[in-house]
Amino acid sequence: MRNAGNDTTGMIDFSSLTVTASSPVTITGGEGIFRDTKGILVFSQVEPLSLEVGVALKGQVEVNGTIQPVPEPRTNIMSVSIAMIIGSGVLLRQRSLYRQGGVKVVKLH
Repeated sequence: MRNAGNDTTGMIDFSSLTVTASSPVTITGGEGIFRDTKGILVFSQVEPLSLEVGVALKGQVEVNGTIQPVPEPRTNIMSVSIAMIIGSGVLLRQRSLYRQGGVKVVKLH
């Protein structure tokens, strides 16, 4: 996770006594299920400003954005395997019906 450059902004509004700040953060990499993910999150906050010396700013941070996980290769292999098993079952069933006389082949001239 890293800050997306010098895009961090902040503003002090002395007329309303508020502090506004925002900063985009780029997500790359990760561990576990977030391995090789990519995304951008934007942190933003609006806090009341105290003019007293030594008073800490207290507020809430809002986080918006998206994270796009990279699909695991095993998912594709599993889907293909299941499709092959179902396809084999259908073919074996048709073959069995043909041998039992349940399916008749009609020749067209």
